Amino acid sequence: MLTANGHLEPEINRVQADQQYRQPAQLFWNQGDSKGTGFVPVPSEKCGDDLLKPIVGRGSAFADIDGDGDLDVILTQVGGPPLLLRNDQNLGHHWIRLKLVGTKSNRDAIGALIKVRVNGHTLSREVMPTRSYLSQSELPVTVGFGKSDPG
Repeated sequence: MLTANGHLEPEINRVQADQQYRQPAQLFWNQGDSKGTGFVPVPSEKCGDDLLKPIVGRGSAFADIDGDGDLDVILTQVGGPPLLLRNDQNLGHHWIRLKLVGTKSNRDAIGALIKVRVNGHTLSREVMPTRSYLSQSELPVTVGFGKSDPG
């Protein structure tokens, strides 16, 4: 889970010394365990300094910009250009990309639910480009299989 952050008040630190207008994005890893620990922060050494650079973030969108099967992210910010952060891991994992097309209506298949079975687990994805404030992610859906064989 990724959040783009930035305070609404440019001079917030005058009122609350522990708050800043520019704030780093936050990235959390879903451990997916049954103990309820759920999401944990990803440390900077695992995600890179560019992601955690303080900005006045307002939105984020995901797309496989370079066609390598992992999703890259674009962060939008107030008073600055969009930031493209490429996910350049070379892990050799398996993945599939699906672009659904409606034949009579809803040509982009928005709202369609995709279910993929991998190693006895069902992975669900929804075609839903709206994920963040004034941002739209790409319509093709990428499903990662990790080291599992998709066949």
